[in-house]
Amino acid sequence: MRKATRRTVWVPVLDPMEHAKWQASKLSPAEWNEQVIPVQVALDQLLIGNWNKLEVWNPIFHALNRIESMLKLFHRPDYGFVEQMQGVISAALDREEKTGAKAFKHDEIAALRELVSTYGDLLREVSHRQFKMTCAHTDANVARILKAKKGIQKKAHCLMESA
Repeated sequence: MRKATRRTVWVPVLDPMEHAKWQASKLSPAEWNEQVIPVQVALDQLLIGNWNKLEVWNPIFHALNRIESMLKLFHRPDYGFVEQMQGVISAALDREEKTGAKAFKHDEIAALRELVSTYGDLLREVSHRQFKMTCAHTDANVARILKAKKGIQKKAHCLMESA
């Protein structure tokens, strides 16, 4: 006697057309807020002097890394923006490490506000698919840097890639 065959029937969970529409659509205001508000809150915390390295600086680093990935993936010129932001962050962390001063200079505050503004503007332009690509690219880039372990600078408990 033959063994009975159990056939599995795959029911599509997602309609392919609906999924394609979703991937091509822009981020909704709720999704945009979910990405940008933590960065704005982190900047506010930094400006009042709360420099907790893990909780406050991480959203700023994530935003900068995603900006860098978006500019690279979508072939847009950065005009030295990423390097300028890295210099601002590096200078502030060096100053805090040397003197203990948890404050920014006026031009550093303006640059960090520009970082948050640029991040929000870029997120308004990308689709869901592009945002997912950006996140994957950023994660892969961070993993590559950590795996290589060369060209990494440690500044006040934060890792930065040196040029």
